[in-house]
Formats: sequence, C-alpha cells, structure tokens
Amino acid sequence: MKTITKEEIQKLIADKQEFVLLNALRPDSFAKVHIPDSVNIPIRLEGFDENVGELIPNKEQLVITYCTNPD
Repeated sequence: MKTITKEEIQKLIADKQEFVLLNALRPDSFAKVHIPDSVNIPIRLEGFDENVGELIPNKEQLVITYCTNPD
C-alpha cells in the first residue's frame, strides 16, 4: 500500500488514468462531502471485503481509498 497526495490524484484525473476512488467513511459523512465520482463502501460495514471484491473484481485495478475529508 502506498500513500499518495491530493495533487497525485488530481494528476491521475487530468491524465484520464483509470482507477477506482473508494470512500470508506460512513454514508452520512459521504452524503455531506466527497470527491466526485468516488464510491462509498464504509469500512465498518459488515461484508466490506465482499463489497469491495464485487465492485473491483480485477485485482490489478488501481484503487485509491480515502477516509477523510477531501479538502
């Protein structure tokens, strides 16, 4: 696992690189604020691993997970 910066994510978006942006916060936090095009699978949700596996069946897919305010 690698930590990346906000600027690196912005560059991936600008370069139209394919990736999944996964927000791991509670649904109420996601509803208040989130990065556009991110998907929400709360990390404390029962079945988190299975939900991620269904969303991202390709294990080679770049996945960026965040669990904090996007600012």
